[in-house]
Amino acid sequence: MLWLLVGVVLVLALVARRLARPLAQVALVGLAVVVLVSLAYSVHATTTEPASAYFVTPTRVWELGAGGLLAVLVGRHGLRRGARDEAVPWPGGARALLAWAGLAAIVGTAFVYSSATPFPGWQALLPVLGTAAVIAANAPRAAGSPAALMAWGPVQRLGDISYSVYLWHWPLVVLLPYASGGALGLLDKGAIVLATLGLAVLTKRFVEDRFRAPGWGRPLRKPYAWGAVGMAFVIALATLQLVEVDRRADQARVELDAAIDAGDPCFGAAALAPGADCPRTVDGPVVPAPAQALEDKSEAYSDVSGGRSCWSSSPRFRVVRCDFGPQDADVTVALAGNSHAGHWLPALQGVAEARGWRITTFLASQCALADVSQLFDTDAKSARCRSWGEDVTAELASGDYDLVVMSNRISVRAAGADSLDETQRPYARGYARVLERVRDGGSPVVVVRDTPAPDEIVPDCVAENRDDLTACSGQRSDWEPRDPAASVVRAREDDGVVLADLNDRICRPQVCDAAVGGVVVYFDGSHLTATYARTLSPFLAEHLDRALRRR
Repeated sequence: MLWLLVGVVLVLALVARRLARPLAQVALVGLAVVVLVSLAYSVHATTTEPASAYFVTPTRVWELGAGGLLAVLVGRHGLRRGARDEAVPWPGGARALLAWAGLAAIVGTAFVYSSATPFPGWQALLPVLGTAAVIAANAPRAAGSPAALMAWGPVQRLGDISYSVYLWHWPLVVLLPYASGGALGLLDKGAIVLATLGLAVLTKRFVEDRFRAPGWGRPLRKPYAWGAVGMAFVIALATLQLVEVDRRADQARVELDAAIDAGDPCFGAAALAPGADCPRTVDGPVVPAPAQALEDKSEAYSDVSGGRSCWSSSPRFRVVRCDFGPQDADVTVALAGNSHAGHWLPALQGVAEARGWRITTFLASQCALADVSQLFDTDAKSARCRSWGEDVTAELASGDYDLVVMSNRISVRAAGADSLDETQRPYARGYARVLERVRDGGSPVVVVRDTPAPDEIVPDCVAENRDDLTACSGQRSDWEPRDPAASVVRAREDDGVVLADLNDRICRPQVCDAAVGGVVVYFDGSHLTATYARTLSPFLAEHLDRALRRR
C-alpha cells in the first residue's frame, strides 16, 4: 500500500513538471482526490462486504493519503515558503487543545470500538483524524500541553518500536489460541503484550537498525554467497516437500479408487444400512486420506469443476445455474438451497447418471432458500439474499422440473430472532411459503433433512487420531440440528412433498463418527465428502422414486 502511494506521488510530480505548476499544489489536489475516492469506496465496501474491505488496498490507501496531505501542509516547502513545522498556525494554547483532542480520539477508539464495529469505512476517520490532529498541532512544550507526555522516555521508546509491534502482535493473537485450543483470557492477553514488546525490541535492534545504517563500501561477496546458499537450501527443501506431497496424493487417489471399485458391502453408508453386520470404523486407514478429504467436494465447487463455481455468494447473491447430465434427458431434477443442498449433489448424481437424468442446481453460500429475512452482517446482503430466494423460488415454481430437491442449513438468524433457537418459527413459515409456491407450480418436492454437523475440521481430527478415530466422534444429540423444514413437511398432508431423512445412514442411534464404513464423512466441520455422499445414493433414490410416483 505504501508503494502505491509513493507511485501516486511520483506521478503527481511528473504532472506538476509537465504543467509547470508548484509540486505542492498539484500534490495537494491529487492526494485530495485519492483520499476522497478511496474513503468513499471504503464506506461502500465496508457496508456491502466488510470482511474483504478491511484488507484490500483501495479501501485503506486514503489513510496513508491523509498523512500525505498533512505532509504537504507541514513541509517547509509546502504551500507557503517559510511555513512553520505545524500545519495550523494557531497560538500555542489552541495547538495544545488540538493535540489533546487528537489523543482523546485515538485512545477513545480503543475503548469505544469493538469487533462488532464495521471497519474501516467512515469509522476509521476517528483514529486517522485524531492522529493527523496530533501531528498537525506540533504541541508546544508549555503548561497544559501533551508535549511532555509524548516526550516521556517510555512513550518515545514505544514509538521507536511501534512498527515492529504492529508486525508481531497479530501472529501472536492468532497462533496462541490455536496452540492452546482455547479462547484468549486475561493472562493470555498479558503474555501476548509482553511477548510482542520483547520481540519488537529484538527486531528493532537486529533487523531495522542493522539495515538502516549499512556499511557502505564493504565488499558484498560474502553476504551474497551466503544468501545464495540459503536460497538454494530452501528451494531444495521445498522441492523435496512438493515431490513427497504429490507422491502421497497420487497414492491416496489410487487407494480411494481401489476402495470404490472393490464393491465392499460395508463401504461408506452401507455399513449403517438396516440389517448390515459391519464393524465400526475406529482406526485407520480410511479413504479419502485426510489431506485428500479436505478437497473431496462436489462438482459445484470451482476447485473441483475446473474453474466453474455453481455458488451464489455475498454480497450480490446473483442466481447461478449449473447443469449436470444430458440436455435431452427425460427427467430434469432441480437441486436448490444453500451449501447443505450442494453437498448432496454427488448423491443425486449417483442416481441421475444411472438413469440418464439431468440435474440443475441453484445453490447459495449461507443464504437459505426460505421466504424469510436473514440477518447478515449488512442490510445489503440480507436484502440480496432474500431477492435470491424469491428469484429461485419463482424458477422452481415454473413447472419446468420433474422433481425439486431442497435442503438447507440454518447458520444465519432470522430478523427479530435473538438466537438460532428462536429463529426456528420464522424459518418454518418461510419454508412453508416456498414449498407452497413450488407445489402450485406442479413439481413434486423432496426435502432432505439437514445433516449432523460436528463443527470441527474432521479431516484434521482424523489425521491427528489415526489410531483412535472415536476421539473424533460425538453425541448425535449434539451434532444433529433442528430443521424447521423437516417439521413443516411432517405437518403437511401433501403426497407431492416427501421428507428424506438420511441421518440414520450418517450416524448411529446415539453416536456420530468421523468415518463410517472406512470413509471419512465430512470434508470440514459440517459438509459431507463427495465420496461419502456418493455412498448415500441408493438410500436417496428411494425417496426420489416415491416423490416421482406422486407427480
